[in-house]
Amino acid sequence: VAGAAADAGLSLADVAAEAKHASEAVGTMGVALSVCTLPGQVTSDRLGPEQIELGLGIHGEPGAAVVELQTVDVVVEHVLKQILSQETQYLPITRGSNAVLLINGLGATPVMELMIAARKAVPELQLEYGIAVDRVYTGTFMTSLDMAG
Repeated sequence: VAGAAADAGLSLADVAAEAKHASEAVGTMGVALSVCTLPGQVTSDRLGPEQIELGLGIHGEPGAAVVELQTVDVVVEHVLKQILSQETQYLPITRGSNAVLLINGLGATPVMELMIAARKAVPELQLEYGIAVDRVYTGTFMTSLDMAG
């Protein structure tokens, strides 16, 4: 967004304003079955074999919750509920809004799992939240070493 604004000839202040506006319209939440192994660090054992972590950071920072392993559909429902919560107003989006959905693999997630998440997320956004999904991106766009999530 900032690059496009700069390329269009906007002033530095206007570029910054465009980038800030765009960043306020993005909601994210990490989900992982494993924590990344940081070079030179001991491998984390905070997740058991039947656990997932919700809301963890890209560098393996602890998340909001560690829960028992769940189906992709249940995880997607939880993530959307957290991001779109009217109570927290984390993402100021309402019924009738349009959105772009990006489902990112953190480094060790099979493409099929990402597609299964997209298959659940699109109708959930449309039917439960009244949000039109204009475009869907699934893939590995930003990784966290060997994190499965």
